[in-house]
Amino acid sequence: MKCPRDGTGMRVEEHEAGFEVDRCPTCNGEWLDKGELEAVKAKVEMDFEMGWLVDPGDMNVSFSRKRQEEFGPIDCPRCGARMDVTEYEGWKDVIVDVCPKGCGLWLDSNELWALQVLFERSLREHGDADGKAMWASLGRALPR
Repeated sequence: MKCPRDGTGMRVEEHEAGFEVDRCPTCNGEWLDKGELEAVKAKVEMDFEMGWLVDPGDMNVSFSRKRQEEFGPIDCPRCGARMDVTEYEGWKDVIVDVCPKGCGLWLDSNELWALQVLFERSLREHGDADGKAMWASLGRALPR
């Protein structure tokens, strides 16, 4: 599979949640097939130190909206459909690209990490129910 950002051949790597993720060795973006985000959510543990729990936007780890707009839209590496750009609910600095046909989603460099930190923060601050609702909101962005 080719990276939708720069056309580089992506590498298949094992994710700690037990599935294979396609990662671009050039831009470090990641492709998650339908259902893989849910596997990440199920595996996330409270293993980040409290010092890590800051907004990714403050640390420049996620693509800003301006940079996302500079890149322009990308096509799904599975089906070729133009991807929808979606702001992660409640966290404007994490922008994800979602296949409108439900193939999966593209996360630019460090966005998966940012989502994992956000989920863990929610677990620490609000308990499990709120954290599950937060991840479910992103899961609903993928067509069924």
